[in-house]
Amino acid sequence: MDNEKFQELILQQLGALTDGQKGLQKDIQALQKDIQTLKSGQGTLQKDVTAIKSELGFVWEDIKKLDSRLSAQGEELVILKQLK
Repeated sequence: MDNEKFQELILQQLGALTDGQKGLQKDIQALQKDIQTLKSGQGTLQKDVTAIKSELGFVWEDIKKLDSRLSAQGEELVILKQLK
């Protein structure tokens, strides 16, 4: 292999490496954007979970009130049946 062919081969390989590096840089930038999007989504999800936990507390309070009312009505029903 003469010197010119060797230099051509080196330049071709260098071009291929440069193209590959550009592709990798684009991929890294896309991944960074995706990471930012995921972080934003995670923040929103955490807020939503906090809101759901808060609402769930109110739901349990309502369930306890309903259970208490049903228990009282059940007791009254037993008494009414006994009076018949």
